[in-house]
Amino acid sequence: MSTTIHDRDDRMAGYWRYRRERFARRRRLAEAHGPLHPLRVRRRLVAGYVAALAAMHLVAIPLCAAVLRADDPAWGRWGVAWAVLVLVAMALWQLVVYAAGTLDDAPRECLDEYELSRLDRLRGRAYRIGVWFLMLFSGGALALGAWVAATRPDWAAGVPYVLGVIALLGGLSILAIPSVTLAWTTPED
Repeated sequence: MSTTIHDRDDRMAGYWRYRRERFARRRRLAEAHGPLHPLRVRRRLVAGYVAALAAMHLVAIPLCAAVLRADDPAWGRWGVAWAVLVLVAMALWQLVVYAAGTLDDAPRECLDEYELSRLDRLRGRAYRIGVWFLMLFSGGALALGAWVAATRPDWAAGVPYVLGVIALLGGLSILAIPSVTLAWTTPED
């Protein structure tokens, strides 16, 4: 059975129709019952997410130090704390996205001009920050790899883990910019 371009187009059109209908359903529900999440609740969720990210940054420092010292048994405690904080931050991020009205996931056709311009501006800002983070992260990873290979070969096993922790921190911080900003600044109607 071969798939033609028209079959794929029909499937994609159905998917986008489903997304538009789902967003319209959510918006009708919000209009009928008032705001699902008042501004103070949204701001508390954002504050919780930012606090979880800050705690992840603080736990990452001793975790990375313990991982680089292979004989240090403390990395297990810090690793468990890190894993719990990652799960908490991801759950809070999903709540923030939902509280913001899932505008950052809405099809473009469902948004008015104001929402679309705000979302485009926030996505552009997140993209620029992400590009700079990736450039600095890549340069730092290359420099760290060269330094470790030359001076501390005993750290070589822990470096990929440390780089993964840094990449996850950066990704969770940068990708949430549109949702967090929308949840914090969108006024109640």
